[in-house]
Amino acid sequence: MIAVLKREFRSYFNDMLGYFIIAVILLFFGLGFSYSNIEAGSPFYAHAIAGISAYMPILIPILTMRSFSEERRSKTDQLLLTSPVSVWKIVLGKYLAMVAVFAIPVLISCAYPVVIYMTGTYAYPMTDYSTILAFFLIGASYIAIGMFFSSITESQIIAALLAFGFLFLMEMMNDFADKLPADEWKNAWIFVGLAAVFFLIFFKMTQNFYVSLSVFAALCIGILVTYRVNPEVFYNSVRQIMHSIPYAGTLVYFANNIFDIPSIVLYLSVALFFCFLTIQSIQKRRYS
Repeated sequence: MIAVLKREFRSYFNDMLGYFIIAVILLFFGLGFSYSNIEAGSPFYAHAIAGISAYMPILIPILTMRSFSEERRSKTDQLLLTSPVSVWKIVLGKYLAMVAVFAIPVLISCAYPVVIYMTGTYAYPMTDYSTILAFFLIGASYIAIGMFFSSITESQIIAALLAFGFLFLMEMMNDFADKLPADEWKNAWIFVGLAAVFFLIFFKMTQNFYVSLSVFAALCIGILVTYRVNPEVFYNSVRQIMHSIPYAGTLVYFANNIFDIPSIVLYLSVALFFCFLTIQSIQKRRYS
């Protein structure tokens, strides 16, 4: 795993991609500090961090799009898949390499609260650093999501677009939720649509149509039975679920001096879940 991590980390600096990602993120950090703390005079660097998080769905897919897609396109993935290294070590090595690249500008940004503390009348370093930690964990979970989409296609562009679309939907979840209908039967159909999406992802990972179809049928039957027995369960259900997972919006809690442990657990859970999905995707190709 260490060998994979070192190889991948160096590869980001063999061309301009690693330098580009670090430079752009540092640019956003600098602009946020300039506008929020220097011009506006705010002692909270955390507020600048909360604003910068809105640009991560654009930058993270650029970082992750080549992680597995380029290996598949150039056929060098066969060397990894036939090596004695286990799949989870390969995936974890690549993931940690991308997290390390992302960590470089985040660590550099830790200097800004120190500057505020040394030059300002008021400073809130604990709030700032807890927000930076949350920002880093959100980025780490986004990297896991981008890595998964890179593992299911050999096109870097498609991998980046899929990751961007998914992360954009996560960012806009609350706005989309307010536009969803509350009717029971409409919400039931939305769940059927989600089951269809799950069917496509499951089939893509397993390449077993009948097993995937069986899972899809079981989900639809479960939705139908639930609707027949107690349709009130579906009333406004999708909207409530989406409102309960604000994700990036939780940075506001940290910026307001609330160390939200459930949000930390959510970030780590998403990262682990998509790393697991990536392992399953690669495992399927290894033995297919």
